[in-house]
Amino acid sequence: MSNRKKATAKAKEPIKLRTKKLANGNQSIYLDYYKDGQRQYEFLKLYLVPEQTPIDKSTNAQTLELANAVKAQKIVELQNTTHGFSVKGGRSKMNVLDYIQDIADRKRIKAGGGKLTFFDKGELNRWLLSHRVKTSAEIEKEAANYIVTGKRKGATHV
Repeated sequence: MSNRKKATAKAKEPIKLRTKKLANGNQSIYLDYYKDGQRQYEFLKLYLVPEQTPIDKSTNAQTLELANAVKAQKIVELQNTTHGFSVKGGRSKMNVLDYIQDIADRKRIKAGGGKLTFFDKGELNRWLLSHRVKTSAEIEKEAANYIVTGKRKGATHV
């Protein structure tokens, strides 16, 4: 028996954070990813400085934290566009029920058509409507009404 340890699988990320050494000794941080079969680079205008003092080390840690946040946002945008969600305007162009149906159809096709997905779109729609969450506008209107009248909508005072 060998005493070799199994290599842990590293998660494959669609976007990688890379650095480029600059002439002045700093390192420029950029994103590296594939989009539509083409390699894309996006320079973030964030820089790591040579760590000569604790302040430099702290600054570099904050810069890397910011770069990782930008990378995470880009991954979310990339996955949203891959799955049919719009990233412009903050709202999706696809209805959630149509999205679920689309996923179910794709899974059925990938499984060779042998596996069925049972889901009634009408039943899901009724459930979603019965568990409705108020919009910000509705909450603000109720708050304004409460300030004016001192009563909650539908509440009875004893």
